[in-house]
Amino acid sequence: MSLYQLKTYIEKSIEDQHNSHGYRAQSSFQMLEDVDLMIERYLSENPHDKGGILLNVFGLLQGLFVAIDALYDLAIGLTQYKYHVNINVNPTLHELKYIRNDIVGHPTHRTYPDGGIGFSLIDQSSISKEKLTYQTMIYEKNRMEVKSKEVIFKPLIEAYGKEKNIILKDILTYLKHEETETKIHEKIFTLYET
Repeated sequence: MSLYQLKTYIEKSIEDQHNSHGYRAQSSFQMLEDVDLMIERYLSENPHDKGGILLNVFGLLQGLFVAIDALYDLAIGLTQYKYHVNINVNPTLHELKYIRNDIVGHPTHRTYPDGGIGFSLIDQSSISKEKLTYQTMIYEKNRMEVKSKEVIFKPLIEAYGKEKNIILKDILTYLKHEETETKIHEKIFTLYET
């Protein structure tokens, strides 16, 4: 599914300037285009120095993280509902937000809902364009737990592409449907009464 199949709906949605949904959709659409460009660049570059690899990896993780938000906001902007998007269904993307927070968002001081705090360190000897390993030291109630995680980037990119296509297709299907009259609500009320 191509993002551009939604372009006419995006253009139509911004005609009503009294409603923020159109600009929300337009902003999300543009961000999804930008992230696609970032992924293309990530896949085509081949940095050999640690700084270049880190820049690419941080950019990729942040881009994917923002793209997931953009998918939510595109759905809301075009349909006023976010039920089209459920990242928790895809375990790889569900975990992406935690990975991003650990090593890009808040590596030097992350707080957890249960009151714990964490600090993450990237294993400098293992980092490559294909993968990295990191450890998070989590302190909670005067005890420390060390969690180690290996992140392989190709499955993240593939999972994002797969979910993005599913979500865009669902949004397009929703937008193309024609409203029909139904008596379902009357039948449900009758069923309730009986």
